[in-house]
Amino acid sequence: MRVEIPEFRRCCFCVPLRQGVLCFGYISLVFTIFIIGVEIHFHEDILQSRTLVPYRGITFFVKSWLLFLMYIVETAFTVILLVGAHKKTVQLLRVYFYYEVTTMLATVVTFVVIDYDFMFRNREYLFIEGSFIFLGFVLHIYLLLLVRSLIRKLKLRSGVTFINHISEVIVETPVETTRNLL
Repeated sequence: MRVEIPEFRRCCFCVPLRQGVLCFGYISLVFTIFIIGVEIHFHEDILQSRTLVPYRGITFFVKSWLLFLMYIVETAFTVILLVGAHKKTVQLLRVYFYYEVTTMLATVVTFVVIDYDFMFRNREYLFIEGSFIFLGFVLHIYLLLLVRSLIRKLKLRSGVTFINHISEVIVETPVETTRNLL
């Protein structure tokens, strides 16, 4: 069974594709830098303290240094997305695409592994956590589809283009200087 993946020409049905990807990238960069700033402000001992991490919709306890490492890697790949979109570089966009797919799968696995036994004990927790995960998952899938569409668009526009000269045939009527006797 074959399923066709949608290809977008516009972001949010109104913004051109490249500008929409840039907008998503800048919003993600600002949010990531904001989270890093908040965590630095509230943690004195970065190496030893444990914190509740909100990362891509799921929350879990982790050492603060791992939190900073995750958000610094997120910032680096967001910069790769922005540079790739600005320069129209397919390789950089593809690197971000694979990073996004990998982190989405890791997020789902992390949610299932860490929250599995607690998930079935508390229904309110399941609803709230599930709605955050679903919203984050949908937004990241939409961003993935936008980046994929931008990659395909840039691939189709780059390379050698051919002009079909046969379809541009110009027929000129000959100028007759003699009269036709028929």
